[in-house]
Amino acid sequence: MAELGVGIVGANPDTGWAFTAHVPAIAATEGLRVTAVATTREATAKRAAAELGTDVGWHTDPVALVRDPKVDIVLISVKVPKHRELIMPALEAGKQVLSEWPLGVDTAEATALAEAADRAGVRGFIGFQGRGDPVINQARRLIGDGALGELQALSVRSSRSKGSAISAANAYTLDVSSAAGNLEVHGGHLIDLLGHLIPGLAVINGETALLRRTYRIAGTETEVTATSPDVFTAAVRLGDSGGVGGLTVWDGDPDARTVITLQGLDGRLDLHTVDPGGDHRLRQPQMAPFAGMITVGGRTTDLAPPPNDLPVAARNVATLYANLVRDLREGTTTAPTFADAVAVHRELDLIR
Repeated sequence: MAELGVGIVGANPDTGWAFTAHVPAIAATEGLRVTAVATTREATAKRAAAELGTDVGWHTDPVALVRDPKVDIVLISVKVPKHRELIMPALEAGKQVLSEWPLGVDTAEATALAEAADRAGVRGFIGFQGRGDPVINQARRLIGDGALGELQALSVRSSRSKGSAISAANAYTLDVSSAAGNLEVHGGHLIDLLGHLIPGLAVINGETALLRRTYRIAGTETEVTATSPDVFTAAVRLGDSGGVGGLTVWDGDPDARTVITLQGLDGRLDLHTVDPGGDHRLRQPQMAPFAGMITVGGRTTDLAPPPNDLPVAARNVATLYANLVRDLREGTTTAPTFADAVAVHRELDLIR
């Protein structure tokens, strides 16, 4: 069966997330290959293409990439405010789309994109890669099999290590209009992961706060003002069980991690992220590997991730791509979609 070609919009080989996570994940996925790249600068686009192979096309106009006959799937890996103007031409051209989360700057924009994908008759996929974590999926199966019994209570704390200094490349995330702050990126990925772990989980309400209002650009004395909340809490309901839970999510933790405790009438699940080392961004719950244990009837069973030779940032993304290919080939619905993105956008609205 012929390979599916992926065109990457936002393929900066120096600072782009696409090269860090998506390129190795695509290379590890049977039935996929990168066939075209696009960046705003010719020199960067040419270099990205050269690093990926002599037959990879390059573009400075993303619409030209969308129209490239070698491109079947368009990956959108740019800042959120640009998503709509780049996704729409891809949908209109009948191309399948994988967008990084968040899908849009707000729920209205995300809903419009989901509706446009439906009208175009193509698949819109969203980058909720946390669903690919092997321990999260093992725990999901155990919960589904009734190992914990009726679910009673959930406690979650999740932190990132963003402190008083921030890189110039990431300073834009401090602006609430970027839709790329703690609530949107960290919170959105976490809430989707928890909804995957515990089907039927729903946000009831929440509250946000902005505590650190100024940051310094790393390596300089330049200060920038933050307008995006750096802390939030949320109350959740655990599906049909009647159980409830709470989330506390924040920035500025030098020992950043995610800890999940789920109590049922018959047992308890304890999960935590494992520090992968290196880039502090990899400690976020959609990337850091989970480990933990399940305790039932006084007997504890450890849950540990299997060996994986891929870079940490690419592991869960590779699972997302494997599911995406299966969905396109077999008509299944295993990869997260634009509809899933709209659902999380709506849950974030209940927290704001």
